[in-house]
Amino acid sequence: MMNRGGETQRVAGLASVVLALVSLPVLASCGCDDSLQFGLTLKVRSTIGEPICDATVRVTVGDRSEVLHPFRAGADCQYTGLPEGSGHFVATATAAGYRPNSLTGDIGGDSCHVSGQALEIRLETN
Repeated sequence: MMNRGGETQRVAGLASVVLALVSLPVLASCGCDDSLQFGLTLKVRSTIGEPICDATVRVTVGDRSEVLHPFRAGADCQYTGLPEGSGHFVATATAAGYRPNSLTGDIGGDSCHVSGQALEIRLETN
C-alpha cells in the first residue's frame, strides 16, 4: 500500500529546494550587501573653519525628524544619521555662542542603499 500523503510532502519539499537553488544566482547577482549606510554626514564648523564638536544637529526628511549623532574621528567632529534614509532634507545646526544655520539637499540611492551626502555647515558667532 502506497502512502500518497507522504509522497506529496516529499515532492513539495523537493520542489521548494529546487526553487531555492534556482533563485540563488538571481539573489547573488543583485550585488546588495547587508551593510547599513547613513544618508547624511555633516561637519559643523565656525566661519573660520574650526570644528564645533558640541553642536546639536537636527535633520528633517518629510515628516521624520532626528538628531544626528556625533562621531569624532580625531579632531574632525562629524555628525551622522538617517540610516538608509533618502529624500529631501533640512538640516539645522545649533551650538552655544553661535547663530543657528540650516541647509537643504536631497539624498538619493539605488535599489540597495542610499547614496550618502557628506556636507559642511558653518555657524557664525553671536
